[in-house]
Amino acid sequence: MDGGRKEIPKEVLGKEDLHALRHALSVEGGAARFYAQAAKLTASPSGRDAFLYLAEQEQKHLDVLEAEIRHFSPVPIEPVEPVVDRPFDPPEDALGAVMMAIHEEQDSQSIFLDLKAHCTSPRIQRLFGQLAIDEDRHLAILNEIHEVIASDRLNHFDFDPSAYGENPLDEFQSERPQARFASYLESLGLRMTVEREKILSEVIRRVGHFDVETLFAQMREKGLSVSRATIYRTLDIMMKCSLVRKMWVGEDRFLYESAYARQELPRGVGRRHGHLVCEKCEKVEEFFDDTVDARLEAICWRSNFMARGRSLQVFGLCETCRREAADELPDVR
Repeated sequence: MDGGRKEIPKEVLGKEDLHALRHALSVEGGAARFYAQAAKLTASPSGRDAFLYLAEQEQKHLDVLEAEIRHFSPVPIEPVEPVVDRPFDPPEDALGAVMMAIHEEQDSQSIFLDLKAHCTSPRIQRLFGQLAIDEDRHLAILNEIHEVIASDRLNHFDFDPSAYGENPLDEFQSERPQARFASYLESLGLRMTVEREKILSEVIRRVGHFDVETLFAQMREKGLSVSRATIYRTLDIMMKCSLVRKMWVGEDRFLYESAYARQELPRGVGRRHGHLVCEKCEKVEEFFDDTVDARLEAICWRSNFMARGRSLQVFGLCETCRREAADELPDVR
């Protein structure tokens, strides 16, 4: 946020779309952290909600860009440095933070439109077009905040994100998981076999956690003949292209969940959550607490650490197992 326009490096222009995606990732790199920090510096509850919402939306930009990069290359994403040396920390006053953010959103929008013009893939062109449209939403929010601060009405400002429309990336993220998976398989030199398609269909809209044995048994009950080994291999590929998530729950046990099904849930319902894992009965219970995300964001900010994701598991005994354990204790009276 140095007051100068972020130019696209010449080596990015004319290269394959992967270079453009990585450059976009560097452009967006500090935005989520900037907004999260601005929220902490804002006294107004509604102003704070607006900045936290913008932080969440910028994280969605990063998630989408990283998912598309994985389609081009199965190699893990290396950390991407910000495109220029600019301070990411907002000013102490809310008005200064908003003015700085407006400049950055305008700058990013220009970059996305330039990248769109130089890409060859219709899908990536559409992605950059939708990112540019979403920056318009961000600018509408910021301009309204600027207006209420300038007129000393921030404490009376009631922030409602639905007033600014839906994020155009929601549709992009949730579209055609079959085509997305087939494209990633092709990048690995693999085919969409009948077995892989069966597994994809079973998994992609499943809400909740499952393990391989459960999936294998349920598919056999439906008369779908797929081996355990094929399920393991297919889930591993789906994980690498961000269609499923894998979670360790102790010793050699792993659970999976559909990332696509999470995206279809209403905003704020179960998308970000942690897990309470019972070590005795192996029950996994989800929990939702916005303060956990806020604390993790604060920890990352203090360490100047750019988070790409999070997974939170808490191990112990559930209420039922605790009660049973207490009943088994000898009576010492």
